[in-house]
Amino acid sequence: MSALNPYVNLFYDWAEIKVKDLPHLKQKNFFEQFVDDKEGYLVTITPSQFVKCWIHYSRDGFIEGKMLDRFFVDYCECVNFQEREQFQRGGDLYRHVRKGFMEMYDTNEDGQLDIVETVKTMPFHSHFFDFFRKPKVYPTSVEFMKCWKFTDKNNDGFIDECELNDYISSLILTNENSEIDEQEVDEIVRVLMFMFDVNRDRKLHLSEIRSMVKIAEQGDPWVCRAEKITSRCAKELFKYYDRDKNHIIDDFELDALLCDVLAENRKNYHYFDIIELKDNISRKIFTFNKTQIQLNKKEFAKVVVMLKEAFDSLV
Repeated sequence: MSALNPYVNLFYDWAEIKVKDLPHLKQKNFFEQFVDDKEGYLVTITPSQFVKCWIHYSRDGFIEGKMLDRFFVDYCECVNFQEREQFQRGGDLYRHVRKGFMEMYDTNEDGQLDIVETVKTMPFHSHFFDFFRKPKVYPTSVEFMKCWKFTDKNNDGFIDECELNDYISSLILTNENSEIDEQEVDEIVRVLMFMFDVNRDRKLHLSEIRSMVKIAEQGDPWVCRAEKITSRCAKELFKYYDRDKNHIIDDFELDALLCDVLAENRKNYHYFDIIELKDNISRKIFTFNKTQIQLNKKEFAKVVVMLKEAFDSLV
């Protein structure tokens, strides 16, 4: 059996389920345990039940190969219960439906499903599944950075479980204006930690939170490549990141630029990387006040010139 995600034991201790009790190698349809007895098919599953399914079918962070075939057949048998006999592997109907299934959900077209792509295959409506089907959309990285700083209430550079709980609760209230089920929110938070806490420190970093949301309009990826940033980019960057059009780049707007640069050049990054970039810039530009940022076009141009060198100096 493949090595399990190191967070699995922690998750199952919370769920009061033993990892050894999961029938990973049995051929029985794993989804059947969640089928509604009255309806005869899957009506819904909880976030923790989804995680159990993910652990059962995934290997090394993906559902792929034979386990992807097994997942698809089991899924079709239980979601579309009456047609289970038609979904024998290798049949024409199987190949046709599987092709359409992967075209719809394998968004990066790598022939396998990661955990977020797998969540989106679940045809159920709940706050958890709708979080991925209709993710929170921020107009630009500026609004995202404002939300980050508001959510990080203790200013430690991370989003912990309590802060994530408040964030999820606020999203539910904003979307539905309904009462909060605290147990449901707690379960959603634990599962989101399982899904996005890459280094398993029980806190979410800037890159992990950013991967949970959608930013409608981001800085030009070509311009945000570290090796492409030059003084000639300054005018274009100023125009884009001056979101309030007051002819000044403030702290949130500069953080948005630095976050976009990090996102374009690194897979994993922390808010501390933004702080370090500002430190590196301030060492070269003595007039750069990193504690109270109000940059005009000329000052911003100096920062842009130093940005590549500052990025290269990151640890």
